[in-house]
Amino acid sequence: MKKLSYIIGCLFLMLFVWVSCDNEDNRMQTTGYLELGVSKNVEVVTRGFDVKDQSLAVDICTGANDSVVKHFSDYNDMAGERVLLDVGTYKVKVTSNPSDKLEFEKPTFYGDKDKIVIKAGETTQTAIECFLTCVKVTSKFTKPVQDKFASCVAKVSDATGSYLEYDMQETRAGYFQPGYLLVDLTLTNKEGLTFHMSKLIEKTEAKDHYHLVFDLVDSGEDNSGMDFDITIDSDPTNDENHTVTIPLPESGYGQEPPVVKVLEDGKDSNGMISLDKGDFRKVMLNISSTNIGLESVTMIATSSLFDEHKILSSLDLLKLSEESKKKLAEIGLEVPALDDKKAMFTLVFDNLITQLPGGTHTFVLSARDEMGHETVQTISITVNLQIMTHPVVESEVWAHFATLRGYVKNASEEDKASYKFQYRKSGTTTWKDVAGEVTVATNGSSNVAQVATNLDASTKYEYRLLQNDTNSEPEEFTTEDDIQLPNSGFEDWYTDSDGLPKPAKDASSSFWDCGNVNYFGKHIMTTQNDETALGQGSSVKMETQETMKIIAAGNIFTGTFERDGMGGILTLGRNFECRPNKLKGYYKYTSAKVSVSKGHLNEGEDDLCSLYIALTDEQITVNTNKGIYFDPNSSAVIAYGSISDEESKGADSFKEFTVDLEYKDLKRIPKYIIVVASSSKYGDYMEGGKGSTMWLDDLELVYPKSMEEVRK
Repeated sequence: MKKLSYIIGCLFLMLFVWVSCDNEDNRMQTTGYLELGVSKNVEVVTRGFDVKDQSLAVDICTGANDSVVKHFSDYNDMAGERVLLDVGTYKVKVTSNPSDKLEFEKPTFYGDKDKIVIKAGETTQTAIECFLTCVKVTSKFTKPVQDKFASCVAKVSDATGSYLEYDMQETRAGYFQPGYLLVDLTLTNKEGLTFHMSKLIEKTEAKDHYHLVFDLVDSGEDNSGMDFDITIDSDPTNDENHTVTIPLPESGYGQEPPVVKVLEDGKDSNGMISLDKGDFRKVMLNISSTNIGLESVTMIATSSLFDEHKILSSLDLLKLSEESKKKLAEIGLEVPALDDKKAMFTLVFDNLITQLPGGTHTFVLSARDEMGHETVQTISITVNLQIMTHPVVESEVWAHFATLRGYVKNASEEDKASYKFQYRKSGTTTWKDVAGEVTVATNGSSNVAQVATNLDASTKYEYRLLQNDTNSEPEEFTTEDDIQLPNSGFEDWYTDSDGLPKPAKDASSSFWDCGNVNYFGKHIMTTQNDETALGQGSSVKMETQETMKIIAAGNIFTGTFERDGMGGILTLGRNFECRPNKLKGYYKYTSAKVSVSKGHLNEGEDDLCSLYIALTDEQITVNTNKGIYFDPNSSAVIAYGSISDEESKGADSFKEFTVDLEYKDLKRIPKYIIVVASSSKYGDYMEGGKGSTMWLDDLELVYPKSMEEVRK
């Protein structure tokens, strides 16, 4: 049995603030300058913590309500500059990498310092420590697991409902909100049989590090499941050891985990409940394990009502203390005793719902049987007031626009002129009206919506819904990034250990790759940098070559290349979680006559070039020896676009092109970007014309300003 080490880590960011006064003007007695110098001191309390540099947002605040007088979205934008401030007392807040969504290798930090006094003619120096505000999770699937299963995927989520997927090849760290972690493990053996198991990890805190190690163990019993044994040492700097075991699947596929069913007004429900304050709703939860018997039913509550009555947020409902039973009964949740572990356990929420205040209340129920099988069910109850701002839908927040949602009781088309949304950047004080009319819907929990445009990328905003002069409590969202492709002008090149040119500064910074190979001591260089470029610098030049009637097309792509005999294995896709709608750039193409045909083009016809872009949620493997090629209709492809048939015929001089991305699914966020260019369109099939040459330069991703631009 392997152990899963839990490591507590801290990261300290030291922010030194120098305050000085400038006696060059007449405001010396009433103003001073705040000069920020930031240094990062990464101090790890325990071993094994690795954090990449983070950009820092800085807010300079004053007053009892921390009103922001100066805001800098990135410290680098104001480094070395002096900030003019009135003499007085200030508070400085530092935030790293604000984001509403889970991402690999993107931790978040926060720190502040108050009572920073600026005095005329004096210098004040202070330091701010910024600590990790999230939970770090890494994973490892041992070799026996990898040998035993065709596929293993652990989907880890937190209280926000967002998740990251850890497969057997994943080595990156994910960062989650504190509270709890839900691990959903899906296993598929070599025979194609699949089963699913879940585990709830409670009471996770900021600065925790959970390293999930999945290993096989022969349980010796007829069961399947995943068992976490937890011991906590009183010294918080010591390891907290968790053991994750997966019994051998030959003995476990016949057992059913606990059955959990939610009923709303007597009908099956997915657990998403929405009602107006004062309305009555019958909600019942039934849990059963008729063959094995229930061991525990853990409930994790995220509700202001629990906070108000000082009820623990995590409770085992089968092992409640008398005090906890009494407190739950006071708020309308009667918990029955379960004398027979194989009997039905029923929880009725009717009376609790009548006491819930406005807002969303989440109850995560984890039912575990005596063999370790576990089933998790979430019940989310949204109690609508007369007017409420609702959280955004993650997929509806783009880099420069977002759909804002809310609820108005009895909303109608006739009254929609009285509804409006307002928004502002977090840390600022002035609200702006969203331009245009709202949309009124007759169904769904959110019945009022409006799209805010002209937003800045990677920026946190607040928003609220108003009806006439009545406003609701605000919500927050963070816009997506609008990053560009690294080395998009193909200026950076290095020579690898085989003496071949590669499109990057060095091997550690590779984003692009190409099919250059060292074949038995002979360099086959179909792709290299070239001085023929648009303006200054270089471009990438791809030229189709032929040896003994074997075609090798020049190419460049986002991903990696590995030679495999006379062919190659391409792993297409680099990490990318943005949503552009266009790829622009410049290309030139000189076509040769097809000298080797495999059926796509006839010998003697003009060769064609190719360039396409795809956004996907998984990397895609191309294996030319096995006849495995990229398919734009693959289920992994979220968006796709390519140059036109006419453009693929060639251009005598550099010509601008624009590739429109067509989104097949607007609800999925991409994880990878694929860009591929080739001097012979059918080079993957070793088909093309010797001497066909393509140049590519100055690529640019364009991000949409509205949904209309996405759908064009």
